[in-house]
Amino acid sequence: MVLLPPGERIAAALPLVVGAGVGLVTLAVGANGAETDAELEAVFLTGAALGFVATCAALVLLWFRT
Repeated sequence: MVLLPPGERIAAALPLVVGAGVGLVTLAVGANGAETDAELEAVFLTGAALGFVATCAALVLLWFRT
């Protein structure tokens, strides 16, 4: 990422921010209704999976844009 031109550095970090945001929103919404440890574990796993999918989707969009 350091070797990229200055205008492209922020674009390379955008998919990571999108994935983290989706994961955190999933945790915030899901943990509100979870009561047991098993439900919290399921919410965490779902948040991680959705964050990964969002990161991959944003990377694909960025790849086709460039």
